[in-house]
Amino acid sequence: ADRALTAACGTTTPAGAPLPTSTEPRCADEILEIRENGRTMSGAAAFAGTWNHRRTVPQYAWVPQLFAGRTVAELTSYARGARAQALAAPLGSTRTLGTHTVPAYVRYYDQQRELIRTLQRAGFDVYVVSAGAEPVTEVWSRGVGIDARHTIAIRSVLDRRGRITTWNEGCGGVPATRGEAIPYVDGKRCWINQEIYGVHGAVDLLVDPA
Repeated sequence: ADRALTAACGTTTPAGAPLPTSTEPRCADEILEIRENGRTMSGAAAFAGTWNHRRTVPQYAWVPQLFAGRTVAELTSYARGARAQALAAPLGSTRTLGTHTVPAYVRYYDQQRELIRTLQRAGFDVYVVSAGAEPVTEVWSRGVGIDARHTIAIRSVLDRRGRITTWNEGCGGVPATRGEAIPYVDGKRCWINQEIYGVHGAVDLLVDPA
């Protein structure tokens, strides 16, 4: 992926500045294709090496790393703006990202809202557990009445100045890595056990039902 992204996005963008996705369709195409399919526009695998497919998806772990150098507050602001645009967009509307046409609108399902309200009225502690970036997930969770304390997603390691790094927090004894144990399948169970039930230990043990 690094070679494909370098070819498509160039190397002239200063650190901290946005990539030229609005003026370089190839750059937007590569990012979107990697995120959606784990491959570059040429069809080559975007990620090398091996990984546990029940604990992570490389492109899911990669997305929060795109915001390295930004603060959580900045990412939250981006998410709020994107959410407002998507909720205001008419049903069926589309937008162009690179050369891809994608939906421009998002809606919460009424059934999801009702299920959450019903469970909360019944006294259940309802959580959102997602394989997305945690600051982004928190913004969307609030829209269905779930606060940040009840939202678990991919947690980026922050540097001393509070900026997002390219490392993600681990779970079940897995240290901070580039994404070996994110909230996905068995990794999701690990995070649920660790953060909700307070069960700590080796990741292989944390996938057992709590």
